[in-house]
Amino acid sequence: MKKTVILISSLFITGLLFYYLLSRSSSSDWSRLFFNLDPRYLLFYLFLYTAALFLRTWRYSIILESSRTPVRPPFGDLILVTGVRNMMVDLLPARAGEISYPVLLNRVYRVNLYPSLTSFAYAFLFDFLALGPLLGLAGVVDSFTSAQRYSALWLFSFLIMAVGMLLVFLVEPFFRYLGQGLNQRFHRYLKGRRILQRLPEYCEGLSRSFKELKEAGIFWKILGLSLAIRVLKYGYLYLLLQAFVQALTGSTTSLPFLVTCLGLIGSEAAASLPIGGLAGFGFYEGVLGAVLSTQGFSPAQGVLLSFGMHFLTQVVDYTWGAAAFLMILFRSGRRKKGERTS
Repeated sequence: MKKTVILISSLFITGLLFYYLLSRSSSSDWSRLFFNLDPRYLLFYLFLYTAALFLRTWRYSIILESSRTPVRPPFGDLILVTGVRNMMVDLLPARAGEISYPVLLNRVYRVNLYPSLTSFAYAFLFDFLALGPLLGLAGVVDSFTSAQRYSALWLFSFLIMAVGMLLVFLVEPFFRYLGQGLNQRFHRYLKGRRILQRLPEYCEGLSRSFKELKEAGIFWKILGLSLAIRVLKYGYLYLLLQAFVQALTGSTTSLPFLVTCLGLIGSEAAASLPIGGLAGFGFYEGVLGAVLSTQGFSPAQGVLLSFGMHFLTQVVDYTWGAAAFLMILFRSGRRKKGERTS
């Protein structure tokens, strides 16, 4: 019943988006939006997208190596897993697609469960932590063309960094004390329940894995990579949005980087809600379109620009993710066949 409600809600939200776009825009708007795109922007976008994919995979590789797991997929296979993860994050609501990464590592590449989960969680925590310095950097970039002071932004940036660092350093003792507490106080309640009685073991295993990462001394390296990933990601999204603005309006109006970055972050957060449009189409365009409407665009233009950029990025993510998933299936089939033969 719950899944049906979510599906109907997603269809309704996406339907509202398309109704609004079709009723407030003309065929000439759509034609200019997609056929007047400067191919140089697209090529640069694809270059930055590939660079971000490489850095994200490199970060996963470092975390897995530091977790001392005896089994690790080669870098080429890890790129495929990362590509599938990027596709699934966009496809499923509430970022549920993130779980595809540890599932593929554990089920396909036989990586131990704990390193699979901790490498996923560690990268996720550092993605959040990197938002702090990213916002500070965006404020610095925007200050070159604006006389505004960003006291509230610096405070918010510092708050994100403080919370992120706290989460990174407390995740290991959290699972350690949780496992001990379940063993000591709730052991009799867990006994006889096949799945629940292994919870203390899982918590202790995750705690050990997080402790290995803490002792590996990779904090600054992972933070640097996470910040670089964030900068590349919002850099190529900003670039692509500029390309659509030029295609739709025929002018080279420059968008404020800080405002655009905040709009992109907000739209991603809105698209990550448990109930949203199909494949993220809906709230994403609403939030980013509202932000663009503060920069001289009409609400309909803002939503149309947001949709165009979102649609193209989804096409790239789904194309690469689907190809990566098929390649994983092909390689997995060949590997199993080789094992049976040997």
